[in-house]
Amino acid sequence: MRWAIFSAFLFICAIASAADEAADPPVALRGHCPVCLIDADHVSPGKQEFSSTYKGYKYLFPRKRTKDKFDANPDRYAIQLDGYSPVSRADGKDEKGDPAIYAVYNKKIYIFTNEQQREEFVKDAADILDLREADKTARPDRG
Repeated sequence: MRWAIFSAFLFICAIASAADEAADPPVALRGHCPVCLIDADHVSPGKQEFSSTYKGYKYLFPRKRTKDKFDANPDRYAIQLDGYSPVSRADGKDEKGDPAIYAVYNKKIYIFTNEQQREEFVKDAADILDLREADKTARPDRG
């Protein structure tokens, strides 16, 4: 009987832990403000007190004004491609990027699976994005 109660307790703890992880999305961009990255082209650390969650990522802002600007038009400032790495997509793979490994190109934020992908993207972003667009045209089932 004790074993059954102990097993039930462990099961409930595991469910609670999974719920906590699902409820707390990962912080995007190492906590840097996406509005500052896009509009002012500079890195500005955000604060937990000014945060927004959008499409599975938590974004931080240095002040209420930048948070409000993000909230008014999140698609402009949020991570692109629903978090998929453009380098992986160009290689025909659907791999989600790490929200801490990012680059800004043409006023848009992209994330990558590793630092090597980010470096490849920085060197050749236009071609990589063109390949992704060509892949999307050839295979419309890919987003």
